[in-house]
Amino acid sequence: MSLEIVTVKPHAHLLHPCDAHRKEALLAFLCARHEGAKILVVSNTDLNLPEGVTLCSHAQLGTYEPYGFDVLISMDVPEDPAVYIARLAYTKTWAHLIADDKEQLHLYAIETLLKRTLKKEVIEGFEPNSLIEAQKTAQMAQAKKERKIIQQRIVDEEARAALRKPKRKPFHHDTLGEKTPHDPNKRAPKSVTVRAKKIPKD
Repeated sequence: MSLEIVTVKPHAHLLHPCDAHRKEALLAFLCARHEGAKILVVSNTDLNLPEGVTLCSHAQLGTYEPYGFDVLISMDVPEDPAVYIARLAYTKTWAHLIADDKEQLHLYAIETLLKRTLKKEVIEGFEPNSLIEAQKTAQMAQAKKERKIIQQRIVDEEARAALRKPKRKPFHHDTLGEKTPHDPNKRAPKSVTVRAKKIPKD
């Protein structure tokens, strides 16, 4: 298929990351989103589809008229990018690609042929586990970074407070036993020795 006859606009050509066991549920969600439109689902496995939705394998595509559907939903990513590009001839408006982590490894070849990157739409409730784990890891790293910043602020504030605090003069005990500020310029009193007088014996 020539790329010149691909009518799907970039904003309407969407990649939906999803774990394999959640694909059919996501398919039902997309069909409900396009309720009333002519929908073609391409899959190599049998699926339970809403009434009015057409299901076919890639080999059966030739039995349908080009651009005969409003919406194309691909349930897999072919290893041969030309196979996927050929599917786009059967939709006039929308193209959805549901892919798990392993299948997304084949996207580069498709995007190279299209000369653009597919717009990714992660639908709430259908996030792949790999994305959820990556988000948790990122959140933990951010929380750790914020704790470190707070701890450093506390250390810095304590250091600044110590610099602002006036130094206390050392105290010494005066003759009455009371503490008085020590004056380095004042000499300490000289000690006086008192000798007791001898009393002569009678």
